[in-house]
Amino acid sequence: MSPGKAILKVHLVYVDDSSNADFCVMGAAIITAADFGTIEGWLGATIQILVPEDQRGTFEFHASELINGKPPFDKIDQPTALKLVRNVASVMFGENGHYFVYGAVDLRALKRSRYAFADPQTIAFRLCLDGVHQWFKSHPHGEMGLLIADDTKPDLKRKLQETY
Repeated sequence: MSPGKAILKVHLVYVDDSSNADFCVMGAAIITAADFGTIEGWLGATIQILVPEDQRGTFEFHASELINGKPPFDKIDQPTALKLVRNVASVMFGENGHYFVYGAVDLRALKRSRYAFADPQTIAFRLCLDGVHQWFKSHPHGEMGLLIADDTKPDLKRKLQETY
């Protein structure tokens, strides 16, 4: 590499949703691609230590259900659930270059507004991706990202693709 040339830094942007009766949230974890293996290994070790053996194979971090002890996390006690959430959140903080951006919709306020007909998931998705876009704009030194989302129902997938 020539002196003075910037190194291209690639980020993986994992987008996922969470909803309850009050809020619809889309969150995006932004991590460096170079750190993916380390983070995956650390999260795997956390699951091995804290998650009951019969739940490890299909375990996914769903903070709301985990904290509230709802299935499939009803076998995990509250102190362990909080430790899991803290451990996962700790990956995103500090000086490691990882970030979390989200968009949230207050469903009660939306229902009272003139936009009551709007799809809250597409609003939250747009807000989230606006935040991701702003994050990349604030890092203009050759940084790129790859957006990754869970597969979803065809109708929602089409709406989300049309939204942004």
